[in-house]
Amino acid sequence: MALELFTIVRTTKDFPEYGLIKGDRGAILEIYGDGEGYDVEFPATTDPTHVVVMHPADIEAVPSRQPAVA
Repeated sequence: MALELFTIVRTTKDFPEYGLIKGDRGAILEIYGDGEGYDVEFPATTDPTHVVVMHPADIEAVPSRQPAVA
């Protein structure tokens, strides 16, 4: 299933070359082909944010929060 622009995603493994660890979150900024690749922007705590090209197997959508039930 292809992801949509601005979807919040998390990494499915470590990417030490980018300073990312499994579970780091980012937002999709660009989609290539029919979901064959994604530009994902990851916020950084010490460096400026950076954009990384990710393959579909490298990321997964973060489930949206469900409203609390009283």
